[in-house]
Amino acid sequence: IVDSFAMVAPDTFSWLLNSSHTIGTVASQDGETATRYLWTVWSDVGAISHTVTVNRDTTFTADFQTQHYLFIGSGVNGAVQPGEGWQNEGSTVEISATPDPGYGFIEWTGTGPGGYSGFSNPVTLTMTGWATQMASFGIILPPPSLAGIPNHSVDQPITPRLSWNSYPGATKYIVQVATDTLFSLQSNI
Repeated sequence: IVDSFAMVAPDTFSWLLNSSHTIGTVASQDGETATRYLWTVWSDVGAISHTVTVNRDTTFTADFQTQHYLFIGSGVNGAVQPGEGWQNEGSTVEISATPDPGYGFIEWTGTGPGGYSGFSNPVTLTMTGWATQMASFGIILPPPSLAGIPNHSVDQPITPRLSWNSYPGATKYIVQVATDTLFSLQSNI
């Protein structure tokens, strides 16, 4: 704002020598979706609105910090950190999801230029734009009971028939098989 005239682009003024004029801006300006610009400093280190007296050709520049909004939340059965809020452009933010007792973290669903979708937890976002992050949690169920071969059995047929009592709503199971007593939880088949 120059002498009550609002500008949105650089401009040039012809002023009388040693004349006084008021320059200023607003503290926060809205940008595109969930983006804002915060005034940080004038090139002459003046206040956000101040009077200047010019006695030669002079350039005054207002600097702004770009910020993007991080929307963050979860469904039920867990909590997320940090809370939502404005983040400086280019900054990194670690987001983490903590399930309630008896529940486990499933995944992040993210939208927006700075969003992340995946199974890592915690995860670090780089704020290149706004982001919406939603954490989901699921109940931890005991393993289904296996029928067909009792635990610790030996001398079983090489083509046993296995079955288990499934859980309502379950969409997949992981079966782990070992051919010797050196069974490792890392041996997934």
